[in-house]
Amino acid sequence: MLIETQINSLRQQTVPNPLCWIVCFKERPLQGIPPGGKRAHVLIFSVEDRALDFIARRSAHYGAEPLDCIPVDSSFTLLALAMTPAQDLLYAPPPCGIVLDFDYATGGSRLTLAPAVVKKMTPARLENVLRRHRTKKVRSNVRLRGRPAPAAPPAPQPRPGIGSSERQAPPPATPEALPPPPATPTSPPATSAPAAAPRAASQPMRKKKRAYRGCLLPCGSLAAVLCLVLAGAGIWLWMNQALVTSHPTLGPYLMNWTVNLNDDFSSNENGWPTGSSSEGCARQRTYILNGSLLSEVTPIRRCTLQLFPEIGRVTDFDVFVETQPIDGPEASSLGIVFRYRNSENYYLFVVNSAARTYAVFHFRNDIRRTIIDWTPAIHIRRSGTNRLGVSARGTQAVFYINGWAVDRMDDLQIDLGSVGLGIDTTANPGEILAEFDNFILFGDR
Repeated sequence: MLIETQINSLRQQTVPNPLCWIVCFKERPLQGIPPGGKRAHVLIFSVEDRALDFIARRSAHYGAEPLDCIPVDSSFTLLALAMTPAQDLLYAPPPCGIVLDFDYATGGSRLTLAPAVVKKMTPARLENVLRRHRTKKVRSNVRLRGRPAPAAPPAPQPRPGIGSSERQAPPPATPEALPPPPATPTSPPATSAPAAAPRAASQPMRKKKRAYRGCLLPCGSLAAVLCLVLAGAGIWLWMNQALVTSHPTLGPYLMNWTVNLNDDFSSNENGWPTGSSSEGCARQRTYILNGSLLSEVTPIRRCTLQLFPEIGRVTDFDVFVETQPIDGPEASSLGIVFRYRNSENYYLFVVNSAARTYAVFHFRNDIRRTIIDWTPAIHIRRSGTNRLGVSARGTQAVFYINGWAVDRMDDLQIDLGSVGLGIDTTANPGEILAEFDNFILFGDR
C-alpha cells in the first residue's frame, strides 16, 4: 500500500476520538527534519487547534501551500503512516520519525522520536508515549546564555543569545546582593583585632585550594561525559547499521512497470477462477459476492489452495490484499502465493488470525520448507480484516501486515512466477470460508 492511498482513506473516515492530527501536503504527510536530525520526520499534533496554528504560521513564512490536517484514529495507523512509502519520488523513504506539537515560536516540540526508534516501537508503546507527552511543556531548541535577570529591578534587560557579539553590563545589584553594613560597636572590642589578622592571612590560601578543586572536578566530569557520549555514538551507529542491513526498504514501485492491477471484486473482469472444483486434498467453491471474493473449502488433508487472476507471471512486484477468515478451524490460514512456477514450486506467505502469527514457506518439488517459522505479531487482528503485502525485488522480499514491515528474506530462488491468493488448510474437519478484497498488484514482466 502507498501512503497516498492511506491518506485518502483517512480523509473519508469519521474519527470521534482521534489519537492525534497529522499535517498533510496534498496526498502525503508533510515531512521535516528537526534540529540535529538527518532523516525525515512526520509532524503530528495532540489537538486540531495546534495543527491549524502550525499551518497558519508556516503559511506566513512560505506563502499559501496545499496543507491540511486530518485525524489519526490509532497508533496502528500512525505507525503505518511512518512505515509506508509514497508514489511521489520526492517523498523521503520510510521509516520516518515523529515530531509531536512542533512550535514555530520556540522551534521546539513536546516529543521527537527518531526513525530507528519508531521502527522498533509497538503500537501500544507508541500510544503510551504520546499520551504521556501530550501535556508536557514544549521544549525550546533556542538556548540562552547566562542566568535570567533578577526580578527585583522594574525593567530587566534580556541577555543576548548564542552568537551575539553585544556585551551587556552586569545587572544592577539588589538589596539582597549588597554586603551588609558594618556593625556599630557599642563597646570597645577587646579581643577581636588580634584574632582577625590570622584569618586575613590564611584567606588567600583557602581561595586557591577551592579554585583548584573547582577546576579539577569539572575537568574530570567532562572527560567522563565525553567517554559516555563516544561510547553511545558507537553503539548507536552499530545498531543503525544493523537495522539498515537487516531491514532495508525496497522503495515504491517503478513507474514503468507493465502490470497495474487494482481489483475491488465488483466484477470478475480479471478472470479469477470461480465455480466448484475438487482436488485431491479439498473440495472448493469460489464466487464473487457483494464486492468480495469468497471461497468455501472442505479440506480432506493438509494442503495449499491457490487462486490467480489472468495476468501472467511477473518478476519484481508489490502486492497487497485484504483477508478475513469468516468461518472454519482456527488452524487454517490465509495469505499470498508468489513466484508461483507450478503447483510444486512456489512461495507462500500466510497469517493465522486466531493465533496472531505469520509464516513463510517455500514449496520445492512439492516439499514444504519453512523459511520463516510461525512468528507472533501484535499487528495481526484476531477478528476483522488483515491487510497483507509482499514486496519482491530480485532475491529479496519484504512482508507487510496492516502497513507494518514485519519480516524479510534475501534468498528467493525463483525469479519469475504468478502472484495470487493462498488458503492453507488443515486436517481438521470442517468447512473453511475465506474472504478476500481489494487485491492490488504492481509488477514487471
